[in-house]
Amino acid sequence: MMSQESAYKQIQDAKNMVEDDLQHKLEEFEDERDHLAKLANTASSLERELEQAKLILSQKDVQLHQIQKEHLDLMRQLTCTQEDLQTKEQSINQLEARFLELEAQLAELQTDGIAKDDNIQFLQNEKIVLEVALQAARAEKSQLDEGAERLGEDVLVASDILDQLRQDVQVKTSQ
Repeated sequence: MMSQESAYKQIQDAKNMVEDDLQHKLEEFEDERDHLAKLANTASSLERELEQAKLILSQKDVQLHQIQKEHLDLMRQLTCTQEDLQTKEQSINQLEARFLELEAQLAELQTDGIAKDDNIQFLQNEKIVLEVALQAARAEKSQLDEGAERLGEDVLVASDILDQLRQDVQVKTSQ
């Protein structure tokens, strides 16, 4: 009987050891399952954050392209304005040269006793016309100067915004 009890006790001890081992393995499995669930949640959250960052980066990229386009348009406008300004300056210089030439001719005819009154009147009238044209050209040049200055300021502002957006895109890209 003793050997049966001893065998039963050994079986019972072995059973208890197996149950303890199974319980320990079950706890380890549950811990591992909880850990994997946390990792899955973290991965899902990181994927959402990555998608959000990609969306923001895409929006910033669209803004950057738009501002670059606006910057190019402003640069074209500035170039056209500068060309117009040069043309106006050339016209003013030509008008001034013609004005001086006519003024010299008028002075010469006025001092010349044999000058005809018709020539004097014609040159005086042309001088008045040229003075008016010169004043109008100077006023237009002044307006173009102001427009060019404002356009230059707008280009500087656009360049600053473009630089800031490039930095933002670089920061987002590096993240």
